[in-house]
Amino acid sequence: MSLYLGLDIGSTSVKALLKDEKGVTVAVGRCAYPTSYAPGGAVTQDARDWWSASVKAVREASAGREKDIAAMGISSQGGSILAATDEGEPLNAASSWMDATAVNEAEEIRNTLGAETVYRACGWGMTPSAAAAKLLRMRRREPEIFLRAGVFLTTQEYIMKKLTGFFVTDPASAAIARLFDIEKGKYNDDMLCFLGTSEKRLPKLAPAGEFIGTLKGSAAEELGLPTGVKVMNGTHDQYCASLGAGVTESGELLIASGTAWVLFSVTGRPLFTSSHISPCLHPAGGYGAMASLGGIGSEVARFASAKGDLPAELDSAAEKVIPDRAVCPCPRGKGFLPRDEAFDLLSEKEKAKPTDRVKTWRALLEGAAFEARRGAKEFKLPKGFKITMSGGAVYSRLWVRIVSETFGRAISVTKEPDAPALGAAMLAAVGDRAFESLKEAAKTFSSREELLPPSPDAVFAMNERFNDYLKRSGKNENDLSEDQHNISR
Repeated sequence: MSLYLGLDIGSTSVKALLKDEKGVTVAVGRCAYPTSYAPGGAVTQDARDWWSASVKAVREASAGREKDIAAMGISSQGGSILAATDEGEPLNAASSWMDATAVNEAEEIRNTLGAETVYRACGWGMTPSAAAAKLLRMRRREPEIFLRAGVFLTTQEYIMKKLTGFFVTDPASAAIARLFDIEKGKYNDDMLCFLGTSEKRLPKLAPAGEFIGTLKGSAAEELGLPTGVKVMNGTHDQYCASLGAGVTESGELLIASGTAWVLFSVTGRPLFTSSHISPCLHPAGGYGAMASLGGIGSEVARFASAKGDLPAELDSAAEKVIPDRAVCPCPRGKGFLPRDEAFDLLSEKEKAKPTDRVKTWRALLEGAAFEARRGAKEFKLPKGFKITMSGGAVYSRLWVRIVSETFGRAISVTKEPDAPALGAAMLAAVGDRAFESLKEAAKTFSSREELLPPSPDAVFAMNERFNDYLKRSGKNENDLSEDQHNISR
């Protein structure tokens, strides 16, 4: 039986997932890699760490089954960028998507090309974390490296070069870098001209899931795999997460709960909104629509780790606790409760009383659910739309129940914790012709559990708290800012 390998290069680690043709998980591998934080807010990673972690994760997952692996697909973090030689060797550290220091460059691009023009071209607002803004910063602050670079690469493109010897990317990844024009289906010439570069210094564009080549000799040797393993073009991790979660049709909402929380849906046409929801081509057909709510997962984890608490223990203590008010876990957001500085103030205040700490924990979980409900309004979903949750939050049944009560409907949760890696494995299986389409593959590979619907009393009580949340913030359910949607990409 043929096996399919999904490789997900995430924000902090690499996950390798091995699936058989029936969608059964055969093995998994995982390896973390470091991130550097410099004074002033710069956040970088060494691209070579992406590869070494990939090697370790793949070897762990494939041990003893190497000869059965037929194909592999790639999922990756989006927006990190580096300069490389014509051979793909890094010339500098990769500026992470978590680095938001290119403030002046982002503003200059917006002012020169037009904020709405940029958004309508690539589907993304221009923010300091955008790869395009970082390329302009590189040109200004590292001119020698910028001029020496034979190619500029994001995470996926670097890994694809290591695997196959080819520089290649997909539309969604290029769009997140703000370098792609959705309508024209090609790189944005105006953006490249302003940045002082050209398409010749960027990877070739190809659809997600397209066969790129087999493993080159050096990659096969390092990974411990046969050279005949086929490699399919990858895509951004949230697009792979939607595949892994089985969200491939319109009328569904995916709440992907990772380092950042992301809302994702599939539409028949590109969805452009005043709040700058991000549309692009979806591998399964149609268009994806994506909005980031910020670093919710990382902030909740930070709160728990501050005193060494286990999230499960906090959940248990918070089951019957009613906090004074909801708190959005992302302190950088605008219009949240409490405002920017209050998250840390509450963190200090609760140290004196364990009860206050538990209340704050529940307040954070509620705040995340409330922001998800606010964000979902912009997706123009039909009445009675289905909701699926994936990622770390699904392990907290309290958090899932809070989301369910906030939306007033049953929630489905993914059974596979690594939805992006699962989506990448699906790209491999479809590329190897094991399935006719990604939608067909989803029927076999994706597995969801629908939880019981919330009680009417719980929905009513949570709705009252949600309305109070809106009132205290001075916002309404439709009042969303670009910062809230795109803060992490």
